[in-house]
Amino acid sequence: MQRIAMFGGSFNPIHKGHMALALSAAAATGAKVLLIPAYQPPHKSGADLADGRHRLEMCRLAAEGYPQLEASDLELRRAGPSFTVDTLTALSERYPGAALYLVCGADMLVTLWNWRRYDDILKLAAVTAVWRPGTAETDYAAAARRIRRDGGRVLLVEQEGVAVSSSAIRRRLEAGETADEWLPEPVAVYIRQRHLYERKGGV
Repeated sequence: MQRIAMFGGSFNPIHKGHMALALSAAAATGAKVLLIPAYQPPHKSGADLADGRHRLEMCRLAAEGYPQLEASDLELRRAGPSFTVDTLTALSERYPGAALYLVCGADMLVTLWNWRRYDDILKLAAVTAVWRPGTAETDYAAAARRIRRDGGRVLLVEQEGVAVSSSAIRRRLEAGETADEWLPEPVAVYIRQRHLYERKGGV
């Protein structure tokens, strides 16, 4: 059976923490993991959001050399707010009969029941959650129990977390500093070449 995993996010920019999470999920599920940049993340401000074509290209560059990863423009082409349930529905139509997985970090798992059409998400995909620094392990385990009680399938993936965030990277770049140690090398090069996240109008 074909296995397809959705890993969505703003990817603004994609970094080594995202990559570690995606690769851990791929190893745990045997699925092809689709890196899907959101057109408009419903829970974030778009003030410092790089253009979708840049975020998609950074995902593509990060995925190079990893056959288990693939960048997808599904949400960028759909436009509007990027709700997970809509993307999973589209994937179920694109890959009929495939086993679908929703990849998320522990910080997302502990809020999953607040997402739009939560019950439908649980019907469409198995939830694959990777622990990330910043979320208490007791909260992580309790969230998994709640989702299972609600009829969901949850796979908890053990992984040493990579403590990095896109917002911290953007702050560094805006200040004129480097963030190369947190970024896949081709992504760091792409950002420099296109002057992404630099402070506008100079110092």
